[in-house]
Amino acid sequence: PTRRSSDLWTLLGNEVHMPVTTGAGGVDAAMIIFSGDNYIAGNSVNDSIWLFGSVNVLFGNFFSNGRSGIQLYGASNNQIIANTTDNNSGNNGIWLDAGSIGNLVTLNRSLHNTPYDMEDDSPGCGTNKWVRNNFKTANQACIH
Repeated sequence: PTRRSSDLWTLLGNEVHMPVTTGAGGVDAAMIIFSGDNYIAGNSVNDSIWLFGSVNVLFGNFFSNGRSGIQLYGASNNQIIANTTDNNSGNNGIWLDAGSIGNLVTLNRSLHNTPYDMEDDSPGCGTNKWVRNNFKTANQACIH
């Protein structure tokens, strides 16, 4: 499990197979990022990443076969590019909560996730941009 809270670092080419568990009803994620201005690329994670920080780049990662894929919570101005979030059951492949704004989500593949492959909780996707993603299910028509 990986947990970081400082800024300006790179997480590159890791394999993570165990989620962080904080106990009954707690957090179950393989990576939890609270910081910003980071580059997270080429990682293979058999569960999810929870991103609370801003101005991060997630590029070319695999978050598949777990409970969820990429989840943003109040995170803004991030770039989510060319990631794979397939076959996650229990939550979405890529999910931006209503407090996540100004994010670019592009060129990602997200298939066979439940309940949605991609979800944005901001009405009309707010200021988030969803461009050229490969998916089948989404909660809003503004997701492309």
